[in-house]
Amino acid sequence: MGLLDAASLAETVLHVVDRHRDIGGTSTLRRYERWRKGENTLALATIESIHQFFQQTNPLAHQLRAAGMSFCQHNPLINRFFVHRATGLSGDLPRAARYAET
Repeated sequence: MGLLDAASLAETVLHVVDRHRDIGGTSTLRRYERWRKGENTLALATIESIHQFFQQTNPLAHQLRAAGMSFCQHNPLINRFFVHRATGLSGDLPRAARYAET
Protein backbone atom coordinates (compact mmCIF):
# COMPACT_ATOMS: atom_id res chain seq x y z
CA MET A 1 0.00 0.00 0.00
CA GLY A 2 1.39 3.37 -1.02
CA LEU A 3 1.07 6.66 0.81
CA LEU A 4 -1.80 7.86 -1.40
CA ASP A 5 -3.61 4.56 -0.81
CA ALA A 6 -3.15 4.90 2.96
CA ALA A 7 -4.34 8.52 2.95
CA SER A 8 -7.34 7.56 0.82
CA LEU A 9 -8.24 4.70 3.15
CA ALA A 10 -7.94 6.98 6.19
CA GLU A 11 -10.17 9.60 4.54
CA THR A 12 -12.71 6.94 3.61
CA VAL A 13 -12.79 5.61 7.18
CA LEU A 14 -13.19 9.13 8.61
CA HIS A 15 -16.02 9.81 6.16
CA VAL A 16 -17.82 6.65 7.29
CA VAL A 17 -17.20 7.32 11.00
CA ASP A 18 -18.61 10.85 10.63
CA ARG A 19 -21.80 9.27 9.32
CA HIS A 20 -21.88 6.67 12.12
CA ARG A 21 -21.58 3.73 9.74
CA ASP A 22 -19.63 0.47 10.00
CA ILE A 23 -15.98 1.03 9.01
CA GLY A 24 -15.61 -2.65 8.14
CA GLY A 25 -18.71 -2.78 6.00
CA THR A 26 -18.66 -3.86 2.38
CA SER A 27 -19.84 -0.45 1.18
CA THR A 28 -16.91 1.23 2.95
CA LEU A 29 -14.39 -1.07 1.36
CA ARG A 30 -16.04 -0.72 -2.06
CA ARG A 31 -15.91 3.07 -1.76
CA TYR A 32 -12.16 2.91 -1.12
CA GLU A 33 -11.64 0.31 -3.85
CA ARG A 34 -13.49 2.37 -6.47
CA TRP A 35 -11.52 5.46 -5.53
CA ARG A 36 -8.06 3.96 -5.75
CA LYS A 37 -8.53 1.26 -8.39
CA GLY A 38 -8.82 3.70 -11.29
CA GLU A 39 -5.71 5.64 -10.27
CA ASN A 40 -3.67 2.49 -9.62
CA THR A 41 -4.80 0.77 -12.81
CA LEU A 42 -3.86 3.83 -14.87
CA ALA A 43 -0.44 4.05 -13.19
CA LEU A 44 0.29 0.36 -13.72
CA ALA A 45 -0.78 0.45 -17.37
CA THR A 46 1.32 3.56 -18.01
CA ILE A 47 4.41 2.09 -16.36
CA GLU A 48 4.02 -1.19 -18.25
CA SER A 49 3.61 0.65 -21.57
CA ILE A 50 6.68 2.78 -20.95
CA HIS A 51 8.65 -0.30 -19.93
CA GLN A 52 7.65 -2.17 -23.09
CA PHE A 53 8.45 0.84 -25.26
CA PHE A 54 11.92 1.23 -23.74
CA GLN A 55 12.64 -2.48 -24.19
CA GLN A 56 12.36 -2.13 -27.97
CA THR A 57 15.71 -2.36 -29.78
CA ASN A 58 14.33 -1.25 -33.13
CA PRO A 59 16.16 1.88 -34.43
CA LEU A 60 12.81 3.52 -35.25
CA ALA A 61 11.65 2.99 -31.66
CA HIS A 62 14.90 4.54 -30.46
CA GLN A 63 14.29 7.63 -32.62
CA LEU A 64 10.69 7.90 -31.43
CA ARG A 65 11.80 7.66 -27.80
CA ALA A 66 14.43 10.35 -28.29
CA ALA A 67 11.97 12.66 -30.05
CA GLY A 68 9.27 12.05 -27.44
CA MET A 69 11.62 12.64 -24.52
CA SER A 70 12.94 15.82 -26.11
CA PHE A 71 9.41 17.06 -26.78
CA CYS A 72 8.35 16.41 -23.19
CA GLN A 73 11.50 17.98 -21.78
CA HIS A 74 11.17 21.18 -23.80
CA ASN A 75 7.40 21.66 -23.54
CA PRO A 76 6.64 23.15 -20.10
CA LEU A 77 2.95 22.16 -20.10
CA ILE A 78 3.64 18.54 -21.03
CA ASN A 79 6.60 18.38 -18.66
CA ARG A 80 4.52 19.74 -15.79
CA PHE A 81 1.70 17.28 -16.51
CA PHE A 82 4.02 14.27 -16.37
CA VAL A 83 5.88 15.52 -13.30
CA HIS A 84 2.62 16.13 -11.43
CA ARG A 85 1.21 12.73 -12.36
CA ALA A 86 4.43 10.88 -11.54
CA THR A 87 4.83 12.57 -8.16
CA GLY A 88 1.19 12.19 -7.17
CA LEU A 89 0.45 15.91 -7.24
CA SER A 90 -2.56 15.54 -9.52
CA GLY A 91 -5.44 13.16 -9.95
CA ASP A 92 -8.17 12.23 -7.49
CA LEU A 93 -6.16 12.94 -4.35
CA PRO A 94 -7.15 12.53 -0.72
CA ARG A 95 -7.31 15.78 1.24
CA ALA A 96 -4.09 14.99 3.10
CA ALA A 97 -2.19 14.88 -0.21
CA ARG A 98 -3.53 18.09 -1.71
CA TYR A 99 -1.51 21.26 -1.70
CA ALA A 100 -1.98 24.87 -2.67
CA GLU A 101 0.27 26.15 -5.44
CA THR A 102 2.00 29.43 -4.84
